[in-house]
Amino acid sequence: MSREGKEHKVVFIGHGLTPDTRAMLIDGTMDAVITQSPQSAIMNCVRIFANLREKRDLSAGVEASRSQVIFRENLP
Repeated sequence: MSREGKEHKVVFIGHGLTPDTRAMLIDGTMDAVITQSPQSAIMNCVRIFANLREKRDLSAGVEASRSQVIFRENLP
């Protein structure tokens, strides 16, 4: 995007906050990053399999997925 001079002509949204996406947010190449907690996703998966094993409702104790939108102005 930067090489082609389009970093300010296209809305660029990435997934997952990494050192690369952080750098692109800071320099203005990327406009936003959508991220989720991998720990929460893993715990939900464990709960679903435990529920399956115990013959409970699969969604018992499973939390709703939470996403966060990160911009340059709210970088953690």
